Amino acid sequence: MVDEKTQSDFFNPRTLIVDVVSGAIALASLRLLLALKFPGIMYVGFRRIGIRESVSAGTLSQWIVAGGLLFAAWSVVRNRIMTASNGSTMLMPPSSILLPNIVTVAWYLGFGEYPTIPSLFLFIFTAALFAGWESCRFPDLISGIEKKSALMTVVMWLLCLSFVITFGILNVLQLHAGHMGYADSGFVAEALWNTLHGRFLYSNNFDHPMLLADHFSPVWLLMLPFYWLYPDHETLCVASAILLGSTIPIVYFLARSRTGSVAVAIAFAVAIYLNPAITLENSSFTYGFQAELFALPFLLAACFFLPESREMDRRSYGLLLVFLLLSLWAKENVSLPVTMVGVYVLWKTRLARLGVPIIGLGLIWGYTTTEILLPAMKGGADFYQFERFYGHLGRSIPEVLVYLARHPSVLVDRLLDGHTWQFIILLLLPFCLMALARLDILLIGSATMFFLTIGRLESMRCIKFHYKLTLLPFVIYAAVMGFNKIQSSLENRSAANPARIRQGLLVTLLAAAVSCGYLFGAGPMTRQFRLNHFVVMPRARFVLNAKEIIPQDAVLFASTRLAGGFTNRPNMYLIGLPATAEPEVILVDTYYPWGSVETNQEFFHRYMNDDSFELVAQRNYIYLLAKREIAAELRTRIQGDPL
Repeated sequence: MVDEKTQSDFFNPRTLIVDVVSGAIALASLRLLLALKFPGIMYVGFRRIGIRESVSAGTLSQWIVAGGLLFAAWSVVRNRIMTASNGSTMLMPPSSILLPNIVTVAWYLGFGEYPTIPSLFLFIFTAALFAGWESCRFPDLISGIEKKSALMTVVMWLLCLSFVITFGILNVLQLHAGHMGYADSGFVAEALWNTLHGRFLYSNNFDHPMLLADHFSPVWLLMLPFYWLYPDHETLCVASAILLGSTIPIVYFLARSRTGSVAVAIAFAVAIYLNPAITLENSSFTYGFQAELFALPFLLAACFFLPESREMDRRSYGLLLVFLLLSLWAKENVSLPVTMVGVYVLWKTRLARLGVPIIGLGLIWGYTTTEILLPAMKGGADFYQFERFYGHLGRSIPEVLVYLARHPSVLVDRLLDGHTWQFIILLLLPFCLMALARLDILLIGSATMFFLTIGRLESMRCIKFHYKLTLLPFVIYAAVMGFNKIQSSLENRSAANPARIRQGLLVTLLAAAVSCGYLFGAGPMTRQFRLNHFVVMPRARFVLNAKEIIPQDAVLFASTRLAGGFTNRPNMYLIGLPATAEPEVILVDTYYPWGSVETNQEFFHRYMNDDSFELVAQRNYIYLLAKREIAAELRTRIQGDPL
């Protein structure tokens, strides 16, 4: 039974009207801004789709309604848990009528004929809030979970094992199906294979052939024992799944230690299992296994020892330094978050003797790797990655900062860019924006986010690619600590049962995680899953058979898309790159090479018209050519293993 005072508070007309109007104005302003910035295109997932009008009364009114509904939902939720005069908790039944209607409209906005990232955001955010606060109507659902700590730990390890097995198999199948390609993990696989055969981290396809001259990532040496056991590109496919799967137990124990709740810990473990930023990294159809994957678990482990107050014992500080040092070995760009960790420690403890050494560690590592080690390995050449990503702004970090100070419109333009906001939304939304409650932790990733924002490539601000990996640990940690802060805030403002508040937040988190995982993630249960990416079709079978019949020591030139399966050879070169040898066998894709189609076609026609080469076999625009003396041997092998 709800008393009159509580009922009137729940339906306070002034509060509801103010919330609806302010929400409508906010969303309408955002829609106008996006329309002016992108007059014909919005992004959904990773596909471009057209919309019929840039800004019209229809689309603007849709956003006004959406804003009003969103803030009306917040108005209801804000007064959702009330307390009667006798101190008992009152759960408001009218929400069961109002909120489903809001979710229904949000569903239309999110899955209409022309869905956009902002409308999907509205749907997921509103549906997650509805699910979370509606769960408070029922008896406590998590009390049993809290009493079964050992069982939940077993469940977590089963989740971890399931993740590794599922994505390990999918990654290997993806490689065999021809969707992994050569870059980037292909040249790592080649360098590791060459190391085992006497050429230290050597790749034929670099101007300066040592792998560490491209990026300073000595952590690759940790893979050598495993590569010695199984020297094939498949080893990296499985290692990728293992490293990403290792984040599940780390986050589980991190959430458990910070919140003191097994239920919260297992909910975050599930959220990591489904997180698009994690699953998409497994199924990267462009770059494959990246060195930053090693930094991800190390940076997450370092979060265990980040201080929350002035007190920081010597043991925690020592372990923090150990994990930061381990993460730095992954790649030179890890120096950015390490430096910001030092800033965070200095801010929280106000002790220069704790924060300044970490800041110095990050800065010295960044300078040493990019200004001394990498140029030395390249024979004195500048760090080309900086020119590639930031050359349009300057030749060094000071030049870039000076340029942006003189041309602030460049930075403002990037901050308003749709790619930037899509990237931010897809990082934060799987945790239902809980990370925003701890902006101080998110600021650890601010330096990384700054350089991703001003970078030349749009892919740097896309959740599908690996550039976000050094940013992700602090988004996750901020979400865990944000959950804590939101729970404490709600408990302080309400006399409701704390267990029910925690239950509502957990359901909110899981609703957002499941929605984002399905809509934007990778894996068998997602919207984007395509079975044909993991099935060996005729084209891929042709390449696999060619791998078996081409002599191991032959000088092979291959298209980038096809070369991923030929990394365990001493003389494999990519078509279109400078080479130090002449081809003996050519495997070329003239239709879909992952590179310049014209370059591959030109290469193919040049050797087709060369009298010293013969066409051995072809299938669906893939051609196998070889020198005459080798072609005869290949034809003999084909008879036993037909292409």
